[in-house]
Amino acid sequence: MFKLTLFLDKKPQELLALIEPIGFKANAKGEITWRREELFFTLVPFSEKARGYNVCGYRALFNTTPEGTIHLLKLFSPYQPTYRGLEYAMTATRSKQEWIRYFSETNGFKVEDPRGIFSQKDIGIIVLADNHVILQVRPEKPKGVIKLKPALFEIEELAENIHPKKYDLFSMMQEEAM
Repeated sequence: MFKLTLFLDKKPQELLALIEPIGFKANAKGEITWRREELFFTLVPFSEKARGYNVCGYRALFNTTPEGTIHLLKLFSPYQPTYRGLEYAMTATRSKQEWIRYFSETNGFKVEDPRGIFSQKDIGIIVLADNHVILQVRPEKPKGVIKLKPALFEIEELAENIHPKKYDLFSMMQEEAM
């Protein structure tokens, strides 16, 4: 699942009124969600106004593809979004020690901290004790922004390289035959 920190110049109530016609709905906690089958895109407001700025902070949680995410985020382009951080959380069957060994021994990964922090290009990699791995892109400067489109595709590619999704072609063929 992806998490994106972004800021928009619309308050949650104003934003909901604009995007509700295309299928976004708010819940009792104030989260604004779009859903299609197993896919979701949820905006969780975390500040009405960021310090010294006339913008509102949101955390977007989603499992949509990078292409689908970019399409959904184009809806917010009139509201001057700024993207401040992107992360992807994945769970795998490897233990923390197996992940640390993998990243330490595989070319292309830089050890930032031998206890479980690595990097590859602009992506930070954090290995957690519970078989979770976090891939993240942060701005270089404290108040900087990230380039969202390349960050989404780079994280997706890295995630697929280190933990490929397994497809059972035989069962897919059986389903198509039915």
